[in-house]
Formats: sequence, C-alpha cells, structure tokens
Amino acid sequence: MPVAGTVERGRARGFTLFELVVTLSIAALILGIGAPSFTEFRRNARLTGIANDFLSAAELARTEAVKRQKKVSLCAATNAEDADTRRCTTQPVFNGWMVFEAGNCDLPAGAAPIRTHAAIDPSDATAVSANADMSCLTYGSNGFAIEPGGGQAQPHHITICDVRGVAAPSGSTESPARGVSVDASGHASITRVATTISSWPGVTCSATGG
Repeated sequence: MPVAGTVERGRARGFTLFELVVTLSIAALILGIGAPSFTEFRRNARLTGIANDFLSAAELARTEAVKRQKKVSLCAATNAEDADTRRCTTQPVFNGWMVFEAGNCDLPAGAAPIRTHAAIDPSDATAVSANADMSCLTYGSNGFAIEPGGGQAQPHHITICDVRGVAAPSGSTESPARGVSVDASGHASITRVATTISSWPGVTCSATGG
C-alpha cells in the first residue's frame, strides 16, 4: 500500500529487440507493397492529366471557331509558353501545344495564342511521350474539322504514353497509355483499349526513361 503523500510510479517498459524486429519487418512489407502501387498511381494520374488537357484544348479550339466565326487551329508546339520562341512543329513527337485563331496551322507573327500548354517534360523520371499522326487540327466556323489545305478532315490519333508502352498488362484489356481520337467531324475522345490504340498507324509509343 502506498504511503500517503507519495506517488506510485510504474516501471517504464520499452520495446524488446524481438518486438522491434517484428515492427520493422511489417513496415518494410507494407512499403514494399505500397511503393509500386504509388508509382503506378502517379504514372496513371500524369497520363490522364495530359490526355484530358489535350482533349480540353481540342474542345476549346472547336468552341472558339464557332464563337469567333473564324478558323481556329490547335497545333503541336515547341516552347509553347515562351512568347519569344514558341512555334508550331511538324514533328510527330511533341511536348506542348497551342490554340490560336488562324487556318494555316501557323501562329501569325505577333499574335497571342488563345491557349498554350507545355505539359510534357521529357526529362521527368516518368518520361511521357505524345505521338500523333498529324501536327495540327483546324476547325471551321461551323465547328467541323477541316484539313489544313481545305476539305473535310480525316480521323486522327494521338498516343500519350510512358515507359510502360501501349500493350495491356496480363489479365487486362486496358493500355497503360491514353489514346486521343479525333473523328472526321472534329469530335475528340479518350480511350484506353489496348487493341484500339495499337491499331492506329504511325503513333507508336516512343517514351524512354524509368
């Protein structure tokens, strides 16, 4: 029985070596399982974000063409956000794009784009590549896509991928890549069906890195 006026103190107890080893083992197991999942989540989120941004740019170009009653183009671009060096590119692999009022797929000198986007950093550890079978989309004042030289547009495709490529992993039909399809009317949509993306000519994945 404690003496009046004194405080009974319990004996402090720490981890035993065995408990510490078990705790660390469980933590390592959780990290081992979670790290790859987080990497996949990060890669998927990045591809989805870029594909959605490109889809938004195509929809903006179409809307602005109708609103302005002018031809509006969306072109693959280099240095899209640098006013001094930005330009449209004819290369099938690109890292940015611009939306602007013009029907010749070339930003007029001194003109300001409606929107620019430089979403893809090839030096990123999760390197992403955008590959297209065209370098420019042009919309007429009626909202329909037209070829740069005039006439009804043809369907076009863009593959946005990383080092995982296009092929679906075992047991799945969905590609790690995102495919953007623009039909003859100019309507754009995103797909992850691996066989569909793989069937598109000229837009194979060229991403490198890890």
